[in-house]
Amino acid sequence: MEKILVVDFGSQYTQLIARRLRELKVYSEVCPWDELPVLDEVQGFILSGGPETSNIEGNPTINESIFNSNKPILFSNLDKNLDVWMSHGDKVTSLPDGYETVAVSDNSPIAAFENSEKKYFGLQFHPEVTHTKKGLEIIDNFIKECDVERRWTEEDILKTIADEVDIKVQDGKVLLALSGGVDSTVLASVLYKSLGERLICVMVDHGLLRKNEAQNVVQNLAEKIGLEVNLVNAQDRFLSALKGIKDPEEKRKIIGKTFIEVFEEQAKNYEDIVWLAQGTIYPDVIESAGNSKSKAKVIKSHHNVGGLPERMNLKLLEPFRMLFKDEVRKIGKAIDLPNEIIGRHPFPGPGLGIRIIGEITEERCEK
Repeated sequence: MEKILVVDFGSQYTQLIARRLRELKVYSEVCPWDELPVLDEVQGFILSGGPETSNIEGNPTINESIFNSNKPILFSNLDKNLDVWMSHGDKVTSLPDGYETVAVSDNSPIAAFENSEKKYFGLQFHPEVTHTKKGLEIIDNFIKECDVERRWTEEDILKTIADEVDIKVQDGKVLLALSGGVDSTVLASVLYKSLGERLICVMVDHGLLRKNEAQNVVQNLAEKIGLEVNLVNAQDRFLSALKGIKDPEEKRKIIGKTFIEVFEEQAKNYEDIVWLAQGTIYPDVIESAGNSKSKAKVIKSHHNVGGLPERMNLKLLEPFRMLFKDEVRKIGKAIDLPNEIIGRHPFPGPGLGIRIIGEITEERCEK
């Protein structure tokens, strides 16, 4: 699929840039600065910026293949007077041949520049944030420069998922790890349309949920969607595995590993299950540095990404892996799920295991 690639140099706004592109119906992906994917379908690049000073040896550099691709880079077509969000200490003071300054501010002699022949555009401000007036227009102008298809809609996403499931699963069965949250619940509804009775939904009560949450989830999904959920009580198992553990990262990894063990055991109760479906979404992958093998920073190891064991008996099926949370909600709305499910307040998969600071005990979970 044609895309605009957001190359991450450590900006706190990288995910937001990708989301803004998708809001304008253009597919985008985030990749680390030092690990570019195959560029065949890339129609343009956005370099995120970052916290490092560019002229210090050893800091991130731009891969030459970006320039060699002859694709547009960054933004264009600014208004004469524009209120923008600028938050940086460094500034550009001179440009190479072929480039011209197209915007200035009181403290930045080069607030924006361009090379119109090469379609390279640079900004010292953030068009992706709401503080920048007409920021979406700036991004939209860049999309036009890239001549990329605007095909990222709920209908396109659902068709892509259906095709993926059909190709991978074929006539097999899928065990879905259902947490009761928005992502896994919407995924259950989407997969049920494709798989019907070949979808087995399993929810694990690990003793770290909100009060009466497991029972309420099972009841609501049966009443609102018609989904039958198998509830597994594994409270003692999880609390035992977490005994004495205080570090949040270690907790996440233990919880992720134990989840997989339980799901693999449950899969043995059915014939022909080789797939484990998870409601993993794009921020889970990015924050766990799951799309990089090199220097991407781990924000936190999500239990369903960074907490997975190296060896698994089940194959992973993650149709939402490239979606943001707001896109999952839009899909839920597109397939007519009730608002109380789509708008459900988020709760971490590891539940109180992360909310509780320090060691986890049954008594502390009850408080």
